[in-house]
Amino acid sequence: MKKIILFCTAIFFSALVFAQNERTYTPLITDKNTVWKTVGWLPNEYLYLQGDTIIDSLKYRKIYVDYVEQGEEFQNLYAGALIEMDKKVYWRYWNENHLLYDFTLKVEDSIRILVDRESNGVLLTVTVVDSVQLLNGEWRTRWYLNNEYGVGFNDVWIEGIGSLNGVLSAGRAVDDAKVNLISQFQDGEVVYCNPDFADKVYFEGFNAECNALVSNTTTINNKTNFLTATPSIFNHQTQLHFSLPQSSNISLHIFNHQGQIITSLYDKEQLQMGEYQQSLSLPNVSNGIYYAVLLVNGRRVATQKLVLIK
Repeated sequence: MKKIILFCTAIFFSALVFAQNERTYTPLITDKNTVWKTVGWLPNEYLYLQGDTIIDSLKYRKIYVDYVEQGEEFQNLYAGALIEMDKKVYWRYWNENHLLYDFTLKVEDSIRILVDRESNGVLLTVTVVDSVQLLNGEWRTRWYLNNEYGVGFNDVWIEGIGSLNGVLSAGRAVDDAKVNLISQFQDGEVVYCNPDFADKVYFEGFNAECNALVSNTTTINNKTNFLTATPSIFNHQTQLHFSLPQSSNISLHIFNHQGQIITSLYDKEQLQMGEYQQSLSLPNVSNGIYYAVLLVNGRRVATQKLVLIK
């Protein structure tokens, strides 16, 4: 019996490893609204993909950076464009393509990352390749890389997430401008949370615990809190609908793609069980994608994507 148990255990773990090895690769650059929250020499730094640009007949995704607490002159700063080809990510900057990531690397492979125009870049060598499980249960490949400048400058990459030094900061800790990735969001949903920052608040109004940001919907007394918009694409006004199966403390915030609250329809208000409808108009903001986020008793329970076209 003991041999049978050991044999079954071995089969299970072999199947698990095989399943992880056979899973589909997740690209870093997609058409999703991706936001990276980082902390470095300035707090609350957001990098986000927005819009496309065609260069030499190839489609790139434009990337911007916001230092949201530093004033308007530090917001919506164009940081170049990114393209991914054959699992390699290139950063278009200084009118040239620079290799930023190579997600085909194996142990002992090396890559040279450009730091600035005056240097020969930084040499990174892969020491370990393993897998890490994200908040949604998906497994992603993870690379540990040693930096030629020493242990203090090592890097970690995660498939579909980028560097834990920040998506544009792979290999760039050598200039003492150390940046740390806190979290990555796609289409308003948290995808990755750096465990070193698990007790930090990411976006204002969200629960400080990272797990509170994981689920798009949760249940209360076996009933789901639905949040809908009619219409979800609008040019003047839309109606937001949600239901409460029991009396609850409610917040309903509207976020832009940078994770900033632009208005709140409810802010920690106690509401009774029932159906609710609220009109929403956004006269003082530009066209684009926004997110209505419903929090019940401090936990996010639903997100509704909104598209404003004036």
